[in-house]
Amino acid sequence: MRRIHYLLLGLLLILFHGCRKTYEAVVPYDFTNTPGSGQFVPSIRKALEGVYTISNGASQFGDQAVLKWTYLLNGADTTHYLSIFMGTDATYFNLEASPEADSLVLKGYWRKLVNESIGEVRFIIREKHNGKLQLFKGELTSGDTLVVDGLFGEKTTEPNRQITLTYNRPLNPKPFAIMAHRSGGRTSDLLPASENSVEIIKLASRLGATGIEVDVRFTKDGVPVLYHDNTLNLRLIQKNGLTGPLKITPTSS
Repeated sequence: MRRIHYLLLGLLLILFHGCRKTYEAVVPYDFTNTPGSGQFVPSIRKALEGVYTISNGASQFGDQAVLKWTYLLNGADTTHYLSIFMGTDATYFNLEASPEADSLVLKGYWRKLVNESIGEVRFIIREKHNGKLQLFKGELTSGDTLVVDGLFGEKTTEPNRQITLTYNRPLNPKPFAIMAHRSGGRTSDLLPASENSVEIIKLASRLGATGIEVDVRFTKDGVPVLYHDNTLNLRLIQKNGLTGPLKITPTSS
């Protein structure tokens, strides 16, 4: 009878793991990680930061977006990125400068954290002058408005759907910190790096975080590990059969 119970348990485990859906959101864009910011000099980067109104693309991403420049240090080299945050479905864009001589171009990808939606995107920075769109040359005259105009795609398709962001107002001028939970994001959010890892810390900086929250715990035998939850969760670790509490507190005698 015990053997039958074990066989039934084994079949249930096979059925559970076999039917469980595997989620994946592979980043469709390869960053060059080239140091510097190309034509996006400090004055242009500062002008781009702010709150924007979304017109084309609003059905996909909502009606407002926040643009913020971030950077990643690698020794003496500084690489700049543009992050875009949208309230609908916890959407973010991660972009890098593209070295095109005649215009200010940004390329990268967008991602929704509530599902597997992801895709590539390409933007050109324009300005609305006397009611007409033209390439932004770095300075705005009175009455001109910045417009971030581009195309986005779904999954691995080429960008072919229009998205337009129009400058509305600057960011909050008061100093504020952006703290990244679990060193930058949850593993379950299908980010391109695992939570509480060096890779996710670098990604957190690239996405605009000015600080991180990291969980350092000690196992029963005194080994420090980085892990958020109190127990080993099969959703967050490699499938190796380990379960139970991560830390065992000794009982007092």
